[in-house]
This record gives sequence, structure tokens and C-alpha cells, in this order.
Amino acid sequence: MSVTRWAVLLGVVLLGLLCWAAAGGLSAAYELLVSFVVLVALVAGGNWLGGRRTPDVEPYRPPPSERSATAAGAAEHPGGAEPEPPAS
Repeated sequence: MSVTRWAVLLGVVLLGLLCWAAAGGLSAAYELLVSFVVLVALVAGGNWLGGRRTPDVEPYRPPPSERSATAAGAAEHPGGAEPEPPAS
């Protein structure tokens, strides 16, 4: 079993225990539940917004026919500025 699966399993067990304690009237469990939910929401939201990807997979690169003119221009001129036209 991978570390991620163990972490998820442990998290589910701890969440169940916290819910059980909160239902039993333990007031400190409410604070821990709220903290746990906020922490999970922030981490999951950060991963979702950050575009986390699988480390062994190359990022998707569209074929040249699908790239925009600005992306092609940026690739041709890595400094960001296009050369000035010759003076006439």
C-alpha cells in the first residue's frame, strides 16, 4: 500500500473519530473538526488551482498547427521583444 493510501485511510479514520466525539458532546472535537475541514479545503484548493501534475508525465504541448501566433512569436524571440525593422 502506498504512502498516499495510508494517509487517506488515516485521515478518514481520524475524521470518523472526531465526528463520533463531537456527536458524543466533546466540545473540543468541534474545533478540531472545523480546523480539519478548513485545512483539507485549503490544501485541496491549492492543489487544484496550482495545476499540480504527475511528476513522470510530460506536460501537454499542442501541435504547431494549434499554437497561437503570439506563442510562436515568443518562441522565435525568447527575449520578449521582436527585432526592429530595418530603417528605410
